[in-house]
Amino acid sequence: MDFAADDLALLILRIAVAYVYLHGAWMISRNETVRARTVTRTSVLLDNTPFENNQAVAKLIAYAGVLCMYLGSLGLILGIQTKLAAFLLFLFTVPGIVVHLKERDQALDLVASLDGKNDPELVEQLRASTYAGHQSSANKNYALLGAALFLILTSDPNGTFAIGAY
Repeated sequence: MDFAADDLALLILRIAVAYVYLHGAWMISRNETVRARTVTRTSVLLDNTPFENNQAVAKLIAYAGVLCMYLGSLGLILGIQTKLAAFLLFLFTVPGIVVHLKERDQALDLVASLDGKNDPELVEQLRASTYAGHQSSANKNYALLGAALFLILTSDPNGTFAIGAY
């Protein structure tokens, strides 16, 4: 078994990407209250579709997304079916970007509705932080898409540190 710096780099990339998704999966699924909020957040994907306001479809999409996050992360960490694992994360991330961009816009609308009713400095601080938070989350997801795409397209996404085939 040959060891190369590339193998270590791939392992670090896989662990770093998996950590982001594992932490996120835990944060959006750790209890019933949080899971209900996740379904509500996911429902923005159904705006202007025949499924708009359909909580059952939103719940199915949300739970499938969480499953993609957990399975994809574990696959990356362990080096088991790495390309498939990266593809699961890719599938989750595309709608995740849409959710963050829609929530960014919703936050701006909410702040606009508060304008003049509260301390203007507080309203501006809320506007700036909510916009920046959701925009940076969307940007992070673009970077994660790139990492997932790399792992999907590279000839050997595991290197020597893997349990299974890719």
